[in-house]
Amino acid sequence: MKRFQRGIAHVPTTYFLSYDTDEKGNIVINEKEAAVVRRIFSEYLAGKGASLIAKGLMRDYILTARGNKKWTADAVQKILKNEKHCGNTVTSKTITVDYLSHKRIRNDGREQQYFIKNHHPAIISEEEWEAVQQELKRRNKMLRDPDGKYAQNYSNRSYFSNKLYCGECGHPVVRRRLSSQKNGEKYYFTAWQCRTRIHPKIYVADCKARYIRESALEEAFMKALHDLKEEKDQVTSEVNEIIAEYDLSDMEKARLIIVEEQLDTINNRIHELTENRNSTIADVYEANIRHLYYEQEALQAELEDLHEKQEESKHLKSN
Repeated sequence: MKRFQRGIAHVPTTYFLSYDTDEKGNIVINEKEAAVVRRIFSEYLAGKGASLIAKGLMRDYILTARGNKKWTADAVQKILKNEKHCGNTVTSKTITVDYLSHKRIRNDGREQQYFIKNHHPAIISEEEWEAVQQELKRRNKMLRDPDGKYAQNYSNRSYFSNKLYCGECGHPVVRRRLSSQKNGEKYYFTAWQCRTRIHPKIYVADCKARYIRESALEEAFMKALHDLKEEKDQVTSEVNEIIAEYDLSDMEKARLIIVEEQLDTINNRIHELTENRNSTIADVYEANIRHLYYEQEALQAELEDLHEKQEESKHLKSN
């Protein structure tokens, strides 16, 4: 814990994709593996899900950090959530509860955690890292909507994925393959249908909405797009008004700059204290360092809230 307070953290790189440890004990970037991490972050922001990214890595014969051929969605998610890729590190994620058996569990608040900024070279920029974290939260919210009625899984396998909702009951409309017959011959077609009609036993809703063929949906979308083109200025104005409601206000934007500056000041102060620690005034040092870490934690939480709102606005603009 004393080492953590001084900004010194042990980061093993034996099975850590994208980083190695040199002869002097410094953490250095493994460029070949770093390219894989950058690919994962880039593809996730481009709209791919963790499962689809994992399949792509296996298709291209890219090995995991342990040299395995098989990639899982969970492994991709862990890479996306690992703050070490942007040069920072959080200590004490797990703690030892039994020093005889060396049993470790996830730190649920039993011990103090320390956030060490710029601990080692970064692979991912702060902006890209923050964008990915907000996108992870956004997709996760699909599974936990406020009313518990319309939760859904992130797909993005089609242009209409996660964008259509039933006009009768409000539930998500999902893509499926159906069959029919023409002149006595069976054929298959793609359609979109309210999921309550597909799974009536799971979703208790007396919905009478019929399915819509994907071809008809595509035609309707193109017609709507053509009609919108005729009233482009009005539509653009209305869309910008909606986006502005989600964007940071001028006061919040100013606060964002202040919080970032205060965090930089605190991080620099922590570094100075750990570098110039005087053992003769240990009690004063401990009090100061605890206060600084408390302030850092509070500001970091506020910064994340502001970034989350900002990223929601960016997501709306991109769509």
